[in-house]
Amino acid sequence: GDVCDDGDATTTNDTVTAACECEGEPAPYDCPTLMLNIGDICDDGDATTTDDTVTAACECEGEPSPYDCPTLMLNIGDVCDDGDATTTNDTVTASCECEGEPAPYDCPTLMLNISDMCDDGDATTTDDTVTADCECEGMIEKYGVYFPNVFTPNNDGINDEFKAYTQDEILSFELKIYDRWGGLLFSSNNLNEGWNGISNSKKLENGVYLYHCQINDKHIFSGDVTLIR
Repeated sequence: GDVCDDGDATTTNDTVTAACECEGEPAPYDCPTLMLNIGDICDDGDATTTDDTVTAACECEGEPSPYDCPTLMLNIGDVCDDGDATTTNDTVTASCECEGEPAPYDCPTLMLNISDMCDDGDATTTDDTVTADCECEGMIEKYGVYFPNVFTPNNDGINDEFKAYTQDEILSFELKIYDRWGGLLFSSNNLNEGWNGISNSKKLENGVYLYHCQINDKHIFSGDVTLIR
């Protein structure tokens, strides 16, 4: 009754009989070593084959894959997705890698560059442009006053200053710009005087800055603006 090994791969549950023989029961499989039957699905360990099944010779074999790159289930040159938002025209290479070309845009998902004109889909904003974080945002109207959310002080004559825009009558005006730590960088009481991204004769780095504006001693506006050189 002890467990033993009769040396026959076609039997299972081998035990010692009353005649002191080691005998087992016929295995319930066509292919005991695989513990599978002929025609069963198996895995031949070959990534270049598909539809692997057990053959009459108890071998696990598959059919040649119809793809150049079986693991991708794609052929060389096929369109793919490399998962990198900074690339475009992703295709399968000869080494079966999915690779793309560097996108020609700052913001590949928008297919636009920072500060390009765009459409944020918001009818309440104007002069929509692409921000440094690749969002399309426009100037928000607040009591007839407009504040851009991006400016590019690079002396090209376009959007070189951050300032308030309004056609309303202005009796008093104060605009202050702060850094992220609350340090005052710019202050003006002149509506027509904008901030050029300079503080204490030093050109400030690209980044997000805070503004606080008070008009006619009662209307207060605050927000942030992105400086891009």
